[in-house]
Amino acid sequence: MMPSSLDFPCPLPLPESPDIATRADSQQCLRYARAWFEKCQKEHVQCSLPPEVIQLPTRVLDLADTHPRLLVSNGKLGSYAALSYTWGLQDNFTTKRENLKAFQNQLPSSQIPTTIRDAIQVAHNLGLRYLWVDALCIVQDDPLDWEREAGRMAQVYGNADLVIAACSASGSHQGFLHQIRRHPQGSVFSYNERDPSNPYCIKYGMGSQNQLSLDEGPLAKRAWAYQERVLARRYLCYSPEELSWHCNGIETCECSYDKPSSEHSLIDSNRTAWMKLAKDNEANIACLTSEEKSTADIYETWMARIVPAYTKRALTKESDRLIAISAVATRLGQRLQDKLNFGLWQGQMVQQLGWDGFLPKEYVAGAPT
Repeated sequence: MMPSSLDFPCPLPLPESPDIATRADSQQCLRYARAWFEKCQKEHVQCSLPPEVIQLPTRVLDLADTHPRLLVSNGKLGSYAALSYTWGLQDNFTTKRENLKAFQNQLPSSQIPTTIRDAIQVAHNLGLRYLWVDALCIVQDDPLDWEREAGRMAQVYGNADLVIAACSASGSHQGFLHQIRRHPQGSVFSYNERDPSNPYCIKYGMGSQNQLSLDEGPLAKRAWAYQERVLARRYLCYSPEELSWHCNGIETCECSYDKPSSEHSLIDSNRTAWMKLAKDNEANIACLTSEEKSTADIYETWMARIVPAYTKRALTKESDRLIAISAVATRLGQRLQDKLNFGLWQGQMVQQLGWDGFLPKEYVAGAPT
């Protein structure tokens, strides 16, 4: 008769410490973020751009001093982070013509919303001096400046050394570093009845439906955030459950393995294997425009995956529907040698007109339904 496990003393504490930190501002999350960022910078050629071609956006936040200030770059070269977040329902803290000059001297720290302040902390901890935030780096009451800068999103997010995604924050005033995670759980040690001196570990994980998911949190519902994710070379996602990393080389997360440098079990560090796994994933411009993709594949991905994924997201101004995806269209157009007209490619106009549509509550005249 096999003895019961209760006959043996408990050799290890039960449960073990959580695999996922309770809060995103933990030292564990900082170690993971640093390890992933440094690994990518050192090892992933496909994620890097030559330093001499990375020009700072028109304006960035300069984090060199205790009090950030708005810097007019004048074509200066340098590495920077970009923030992807949702403004929320509360009034955001913005740059306007009346405060533009004052902000170039110093931003009033007490007025900086929590989400932006958290992004400043992350950028600073990762050694990045400059940060791009749309609310502060675009003059919001200057239509010409807004139109010009909105047309540069492909460069802003594509050239950023890192995109910091505040996925768990529902607005600029909520923040993402100090929230209590939804499911902070830990590994559990059990016992081998055949060999009680050799217990085994049942490791807690998010589950296949949640691991590395970008569909969690308020940010995933915003249309502008879609192209910010697609264009990013490196994307650090602060979701409601955990911290995850997405780049052109690997995808990984807190719950995947004990070591921060390890890669998620479904994503191989080998470029070819990763590309095969990701070829049906519309969430990365490197996959969308890779040599492995035929033009037919790209056209199909646009209609079958990108358009449905994008159009289900919300916009504060429905008139932004076309411009909020224009940067992705520009990059795809360069690869296809084609031009997008109101959501339809010139080279595939006849084929792409063969679909049924419906009228939403609000729509832009002349735009596809």
